[in-house]
Amino acid sequence: MATVDFHPPLVAPLDDPWRLCAMRYVPSGRNAGTATIALVEADQPRALEDFILTSGATRQPCVEQFAKRSGLERDMIDGALMLLYGQIQTRLTQSKPLQPTGPYYAEDAEGLWLVQPLPTGEHREQLTNFSARILADITEDDGTASAPRFFELEVTQGERQRQVRLPAKDLEGMKWIADAIGARARILPGKYHLEHAHGALQELSPDIEYRHTYTHTGWRRIDDIWCYLHGAGAITAEGVRKDLSVALGHKFERYRLPLPVSGPEAHEALRGSLVLRTLGSGSLMTYPLGCAYLAPLREPLQPSPPDFVMWLLGKTGHYKSEYAALSLAHFGDFTRLTLPMSFETTGNGLERILHTPKDNLVVVDDYHPADSRREAEAMAQVASRLLRGMGNMGSRQRMKRDTSLQEELPPRCLALATGELLPGGHSNNARMFLVTLPSLTREELTAHGKALTQPQEPQARVLYAQAMATYVQWIAQQWATLVTTLPARLAVLQQEAVEAGEHTREPGQVAYLQLAWETFTQCALDLGAISADEREAILSDTKALFLHAVEEHAAILQRENTVRRCLDYLRGGLASKQLYLRNTEDEIPDESPGAWDGRLPLSGMARQNSMYRPMNQGAPSSSAM
Repeated sequence: MATVDFHPPLVAPLDDPWRLCAMRYVPSGRNAGTATIALVEADQPRALEDFILTSGATRQPCVEQFAKRSGLERDMIDGALMLLYGQIQTRLTQSKPLQPTGPYYAEDAEGLWLVQPLPTGEHREQLTNFSARILADITEDDGTASAPRFFELEVTQGERQRQVRLPAKDLEGMKWIADAIGARARILPGKYHLEHAHGALQELSPDIEYRHTYTHTGWRRIDDIWCYLHGAGAITAEGVRKDLSVALGHKFERYRLPLPVSGPEAHEALRGSLVLRTLGSGSLMTYPLGCAYLAPLREPLQPSPPDFVMWLLGKTGHYKSEYAALSLAHFGDFTRLTLPMSFETTGNGLERILHTPKDNLVVVDDYHPADSRREAEAMAQVASRLLRGMGNMGSRQRMKRDTSLQEELPPRCLALATGELLPGGHSNNARMFLVTLPSLTREELTAHGKALTQPQEPQARVLYAQAMATYVQWIAQQWATLVTTLPARLAVLQQEAVEAGEHTREPGQVAYLQLAWETFTQCALDLGAISADEREAILSDTKALFLHAVEEHAAILQRENTVRRCLDYLRGGLASKQLYLRNTEDEIPDESPGAWDGRLPLSGMARQNSMYRPMNQGAPSSSAM
């Protein structure tokens, strides 16, 4: 008869530290069989015997041996053996399969079957020519109201076996079969065979693993603990959580942080990150580094997260992508060749890309002069959706077939863009923090390239990710304080910067970046990586740089102002004799533009034709070119 192994073993206690354990049982008849019993002391087996428990004669030699090895009384050992026998009989009774009284499902190498017990025997009806089992039931949590469910299945047909993944709603229809195992897999013709095949698949899948998988990065409160999710797990105030499943997909698989470090390793990592600010002409890296330090602060700054895009503007070959990649390397293994997004993506893809890496940095690379009008319009549309989406913290609303609205995908990251030119529109430009890379000579470019070589080495990039992991853990440890102090400090910094910029968004942009540098350097100070004097010097430099960038941006916004541009065009046209103004009663002059020399200047024409009036007298009647 078949051997029954007990996992874990059945246990009968003796005086501490001794106990008896039943390891296996070989039935030999009704209520009879040979048991394998171990005498165990403090988890160390001391003796092992096979004997029949129901016979006192066969038990006695083993009782004698166990008593001699343990020094315990024989009656105690014999009572424990009989207690084990009772446990064995109970386990055997529980493991006996119940005799089916109605139809049931079965599977074998040929497929799934419907079996009906009949007085004359069993009637077996084949449902499929393949077998399948559900391995895992997965809920994917992206931090929004919707939480789609997926199944992982193992499908077998003959010697072919595959694991497939499909949405839970597609399981019942069984239309996934051909994709899963091939053209020969099928449900056999028959009444209700499809329904029975679906039922058999579920009933014959007793050991289903249930998983809750997070499909985004960034901060989540899980089990009353703030966790920073990334591709390799989660970082908390206490360290890391290995019990959380995070699946970001192929597009975001590089968003993976190492373990947080402490002591000398933390000092090296934090200082390695801070030294990057000296790279570039005029400490250019200070700007994108501020974005890297700001991204993990989005959640503590709710409900007013950063609402702008940093835009690195410069000529081709001036290392814009390299600067951006060094900032992004704080969140994973990124280089200029593995940046997650460009301006060639679609608008819908843009929304998903800005939504998934919550509290992370996203680089949108290479807004370049287009080769065709279609390409230019497509890139301009992506740039506009990027700037307006980040500026408004919203996404496009779409309708389902049933007229209900689809789940929105608002941006949850901080965006850094690079380009050789700017997208059009005063409103678009107001939603960016513009950083202009100065034009460099060939010798200067060579020197900058050499300076960028060492920071881009793999061993250097590891330090940046370690610095970010350590910074994130520090944020989690200071969470209760930061959620109160960060918004208050932001308001103070905004007030200090309000006189520096023309557009109302600019003081906020400067304040966010300066706040990021204050917070990261405070982390470095608390962990002993820098001194208080070093921190003060760094913050003084960053503030001066940010205010200088705002002044340049304000000048660009003035040039982009619609009223100013219209007046400039009008003034230039009149000066070049390409425009004239007339009253509605005037006739159109026949002479060519070059013959308009004798006409009055704009102010004189306005007085003569009564075209220019004060605002309280109404608008001019007409103008023409």
